[in-house]
Amino acid sequence: MKNIEGGPRTPKNLLEKLQAEKPGRNVAFTAIEQLKDEAQMREFFQQYVESLKGAVEEDPEAVARQNIGYIVGYYDRETADRWMKALPGVSHPVFGKDIPWNDAKRAYETRTAKGKEEKE
Repeated sequence: MKNIEGGPRTPKNLLEKLQAEKPGRNVAFTAIEQLKDEAQMREFFQQYVESLKGAVEEDPEAVARQNIGYIVGYYDRETADRWMKALPGVSHPVFGKDIPWNDAKRAYETRTAKGKEEKE
């Protein structure tokens, strides 16, 4: 982010601060890694939803919940649980709130069954 003079500009909010820390990266990953406080998570979520308005055709809040839910599946149980608690509507799009940590067989079977349901 640059100001009119070409130098770095000061971030206006939490989302912009996180974007400035790791430019070019999906800001949701940075937020999930860094934010621990529920109030900050909710603040980030609202700003993330606002940033999606006009950028997505679907409901931006639903897209934000799905994005965060999907991304928390890459992190540990504690991190995922913290985000799902702070944002009750957030869950993994395949596993819901019951992500099969360290259970590749269950993950595969769940995903395979979900794929069959989608085809029917």
